[in-house]
Amino acid sequence: MSLPSIPLGLHLLETLFSHYISATVIFNKSKVINEYLESKLPEHATQAMFALASIRDYTDQES
Repeated sequence: MSLPSIPLGLHLLETLFSHYISATVIFNKSKVINEYLESKLPEHATQAMFALASIRDYTDQES
């Protein structure tokens, strides 16, 4: 499975950190974004973060 485009990925990471406050306890936002842009973030972690963010992003669009 391939990851989404970089702009969409950044949108999903912003959604994750803005809607799931607990994510900031577990992850350092700037480090996650930098590692994502440098393709150093493990793919399974990236997919998990995108999955959580996409659920929130989808529910926001329905409102």
